[in-house]
Amino acid sequence: MAKGQLRAARLQRGEQFTFSDNMQYLLMYTLGVIKSQTVVLPQVMNPTDTIDKIVYMRYLINTMSPDEALAMFNPQIISISNQELSDQEYPPLESLERRTIRNDQIYLLYNAVSIYIYVGRYTDPFFIYELFKVQEISQIDKEISEDEMFANVNESGYLTALYGIISQIRYQR
Repeated sequence: MAKGQLRAARLQRGEQFTFSDNMQYLLMYTLGVIKSQTVVLPQVMNPTDTIDKIVYMRYLINTMSPDEALAMFNPQIISISNQELSDQEYPPLESLERRTIRNDQIYLLYNAVSIYIYVGRYTDPFFIYELFKVQEISQIDKEISEDEMFANVNESGYLTALYGIISQIRYQR
């Protein structure tokens, strides 16, 4: 049997694919090249870009492992629009494409630095009230802190699960 057929058979059985040692070093080298080219100061600075912001991002990327830096270039998104959300089962990753993001859902988007919540215009009021303590999307305070959002975490199964998922994301980074 050819190598390709053996690999396909292993993947069908659910075995994890692993790169050879040389291939893993190639990936790390490639990520290092991408990192160094990404964080070099541009020749022409935009007036809105501050040197401090660029230096800080450069510092962050240079201190990250290749796995952590990969999230900078490949942000992750998960749907948290399930009232039976559980931190024991991590929600599946969604495709980060415009056509797959629905206006009646609420999503958690994260990269290597930040975690964002996207609230669709037609999101169930249950989620708006649980997270933001208001009745309508127009009343959401965009400056709400995480402490305010999770103030009654022990009283809500949904908030407890969401807090657990966010903790898992932070642990991974």
